[in-house]
Amino acid sequence: MDRRPHALVTGASSGIGAAIVERLLRDGWRVTGISRRPAPFDHPAFDHLSLDLAEVGGIANAVAGIAPTALVHAAGMLKVGGLGSLDHDDGAAMWRLHVDVGERLADALAPHLPNGGRIVLISSRTASGAAGRGQYAATKAALVALARSWAIELAPRGVTVNVVAPQQPRHRC
Repeated sequence: MDRRPHALVTGASSGIGAAIVERLLRDGWRVTGISRRPAPFDHPAFDHLSLDLAEVGGIANAVAGIAPTALVHAAGMLKVGGLGSLDHDDGAAMWRLHVDVGERLADALAPHLPNGGRIVLISSRTASGAAGRGQYAATKAALVALARSWAIELAPRGVTVNVVAPQQPRHRC
C-alpha cells in the first residue's frame, strides 16, 4: 500500500494548477490531476483524469473512487467586463467553475478525507474588488465564505480548509 500523501488537483494542465502539481510531485506526493487537456507530467506518481469541469453533473461520479489526503481546487478562468457591458453567461461560467465545482468536489471528497486532511481553494487578490472584474471578484470572494464554513464543520476531524490568493508576479523591464 502506498503511504505517500495523495492530492487531487484541478486545473492541472497549466498555470497555478500545473505549478502545484509539479511542487507536490517534487515533494513526494502522489497526485491525481484534473483538466480538460492532458497535463504535461510524465511521472510515476501522477495520474491524469480528463474531465471538463463545466459538466458539473459528472463530477461526483468521476471522483467517486479517489480518496485523496488533500483537495486543491486551482481550476479557474478570468472574464472581464465593466458595468453596462457585463456578459452574464461569462459570470455564470466563472461562478460554476470557481464556486459550484469547488462545492461539488468538497461535497464528494470531504467525507473521505482522512483526519488531518486538507482542502485548499485557490482564490485571487482580486477578491477584494477591482474595476472591470466584479463578476470574477465575486466568485473568488465566495470561496472565503465556503472555506470558513467548511473549516468549522471539518475542524473536529482536524481537516483544514484554506484559501490561497497568489500574487501575480511582477515583471520588470
